[in-house]
Amino acid sequence: MAFDLYFQSPDEGAPTLLEMLADAAQSSAGGAAIFSFASCAGIRLLFSDPDFGEFLHRGEFHLIVGVDAVTTPDALTMLAEETQSRAGLRTCVFLHSRKAALFHPKVSWFYAAKAGRSIVGSGNLTRGGLLNNWEAFVETTTDATDTVRINSRWEHWIEVNRPNLRPPTDPDAISRARSNEYTRHEEGVVEIEDDLAETRGDESVLLAEIPRAADRWNQANFDRTTYEDFFGLRPGTTRRVVLYPLQRDGTVSNPEVRPGVSVKSQNYRIELGQAAGFPYPSNGRPVGIFRRTGVRRFRYRIIMPFDDGYNSVLSTLARQSSDAGGDQVRMRRLVLTYAEFRQLAGTTLVI
Repeated sequence: MAFDLYFQSPDEGAPTLLEMLADAAQSSAGGAAIFSFASCAGIRLLFSDPDFGEFLHRGEFHLIVGVDAVTTPDALTMLAEETQSRAGLRTCVFLHSRKAALFHPKVSWFYAAKAGRSIVGSGNLTRGGLLNNWEAFVETTTDATDTVRINSRWEHWIEVNRPNLRPPTDPDAISRARSNEYTRHEEGVVEIEDDLAETRGDESVLLAEIPRAADRWNQANFDRTTYEDFFGLRPGTTRRVVLYPLQRDGTVSNPEVRPGVSVKSQNYRIELGQAAGFPYPSNGRPVGIFRRTGVRRFRYRIIMPFDDGYNSVLSTLARQSSDAGGDQVRMRRLVLTYAEFRQLAGTTLVI
């Protein structure tokens, strides 16, 4: 048995709990997890991860969440919907009647034919727990014998606590979760405030021309410097970025969890949902605008040649950017502060 200790931080580039869970799922045949609290934002992040989604297509995963605090009826509804749409997913709510005890575990474990991985720590199934908070967790790898023993203990725990396990549609579980909408709890308050928070105003902004890539230009190519220094990705690792697409009216859409992709041809790609299904413009290049809001977290939008503000962005790139790429196709990139972006690009663009 081997283990390692990790510290998640809102300001450092260490692995996040979301990345650790997705990495463990990627190489596993099945697994389970217990979280004391869950939020809509946390559930959306985990199930938006493509590696975790692929895992649920081929394996089985049993997820249990508590409702003693933070978890709301909307979160339970989201769990029920995810369960209906994913064949390998089973979800339960832990509901108890004890007044002097909390349901408080945060543990995940995954297994394959000959090995297993456990992740135990402080992070809940919330956006803060998966990404934003200071958290600590231990990852343990086990051999086949240890994995069988853990599986046996899990099955025993399930059997002992079966009376407390309810489906997310259970009326009593929903009633208990409804009380969390009106009860102050530190983690729930942070989750709400983070959802509504304004960005600080001193973040870095990247302007990047996006090259044509046949009919898949949504698989946006970047030079290695941008891939590593701005996005915080590293070739050969399972790091991922969380992108929040910004619509033209300023509203923020659901997050896109994107693993970085690097290939031997020295291409470094990130998938951009806003570009999916749109033809590459015949006159001019799309420009991606990315505003860093945390470690490997970004608001972004794509500006097309016909959009308001495109010409001011293009002139900003022309005046100050450096080229990146090969001799035949050179993509302009520019990193600046948000204040500089507002000054140079004008006030027509929201990001």
